Amino acid sequence: MTRLFLAILVILPFLAACAQLPESMQPLRIYDAIVRGEKLDDEKSDPPPGLDDPYPELSDVPKRPEPVLTIEEQKRLQQELEGERRKAIETDKALRERTS
Repeated sequence: MTRLFLAILVILPFLAACAQLPESMQPLRIYDAIVRGEKLDDEKSDPPPGLDDPYPELSDVPKRPEPVLTIEEQKRLQQELEGERRKAIETDKALRERTS
């Protein structure tokens, strides 16, 4: 008897909450829509773009992009970045030595 009472106490707030939901969110409405195969009111959106386009061919792959920097420019940039990193590490060490 007490289990039944507790079950009713647990289920009752959920049933009351279902009455406050919009029409398209109510569980019975969703079930009916699934069973009948109809769309819910919220599902009246446009189809995704390109849905009717033909499937692309494997040969339609675009060619590789040209590199932005030449090999020499990449090496020069790498050296500049390594120099900046070394300078930052040295500056950090110098600042830590002053404050300790």
